[in-house]
Order: sequence, then structure tokens, then C-alpha cells
Amino acid sequence: ISARYQCLQPLVSVTLASDANIANVGSWLPIPERCATPAHSPPARETERMLNVDVTPAMFEDKAVVRRLLQLYIHDLSAFMDLDVDEHGSFGYRYFDHYWTDPERAPFLIRVDGNLAGFALVRSGTPHDMAEFFVMRHYRRDGIAPRAARDIFARFPGEWQVRQVTTNTHATAFWRAAIPVPFRDEILDDRPVQRFVIEPA
Repeated sequence: ISARYQCLQPLVSVTLASDANIANVGSWLPIPERCATPAHSPPARETERMLNVDVTPAMFEDKAVVRRLLQLYIHDLSAFMDLDVDEHGSFGYRYFDHYWTDPERAPFLIRVDGNLAGFALVRSGTPHDMAEFFVMRHYRRDGIAPRAARDIFARFPGEWQVRQVTTNTHATAFWRAAIPVPFRDEILDDRPVQRFVIEPA
């Protein structure tokens, strides 16, 4: 992330597609101690080299872990959108099970230095779509979220799109910084969308 965002902390850095019937949401909050004393913060590149960010496919035996992380993720979104739990105290997600049965859907777990840090759900196709992307608050720093996103992009060469809610300019800023190649800004269904192509490695 550029220096412009080094004193910002992502409150939610996500992309949501129609799977959850929720629009894309993302927000960043200032971190006073980072903004006030940038000289004491290690350079972003140096810090990123020290952290091991690992993205792995979520196997069937990981399903319960992803489901629990999904609850944290949707809870974050409830601060921005009208989302309620059901009578069992859980947020619903219509297509969750499909990510382990549909060959065009792919679930991933994100770990930092071996610790669970988040998850991602991808819908492959033309274009590929980052259906859901979540990094826990403790790890919303040091370029972790962009590195995880770029790892996932690289796994699916071809056309991509990332969408956001029109009013959430912070989410748009995050994805513009995270996308590792030139992209086009467009409007789709009254929402900002970035379109780009990832070439095979």
C-alpha cells in the first residue's frame, strides 16, 4: 500500500458479491499512533518481508473454520448494513455449502506466520470475482491484506473484476491499491468496478 495509506487501518476490507445479497463494503480508520509518529513505524517493505502470509485452499475439513470466520466477517458488515442474525444467533449465507461442491467456486484460508488471519471466497469464470474477502482486525496492517489478495489473483489468470458500493470510497481506494496490474474503472449496476487481467506466471 502506498505511503498515503500507511497510517490507515482497514476496518473492513472486503468484496461482497450477490452470494450474500450484500454489496461490496470496506472501510479504513486512522491509527493515531501511526499517523502521529510515522518515523517510528518500520518501512512497509521491510515489515512485509518479515511476515509469512500464506493462502491455502480450504478443504472440506476446514469448512467449520471458514463458517466461524464468516460470522466475524458479516458481523463487521452489520456496522454498515442492515444485517440481522437468525433465531439461532447466526448470520446466514445462502451459497456457503456450494463452495465445497461447485467447481467454479473456491474457498481459501489466509494465515500469517501460521496463525489464522482470514478467508476468501472466489467465483471463477469470465470474469473471475472475489466474492468475499476478509482479514481479521489484528492483521489489518503491514500490507497483509493486499498480499493475500494478490496471491489469490495470481491463482486465477485471466479477466477479473472487483466491485464496491458507490458510497464506500475507502473500499475503492483499498482495491485500487491492492490490484497489482493496470485496471479500468467502470460502473456496473450503479457500483464502481475495477476490471483487469492477470497474466499466467
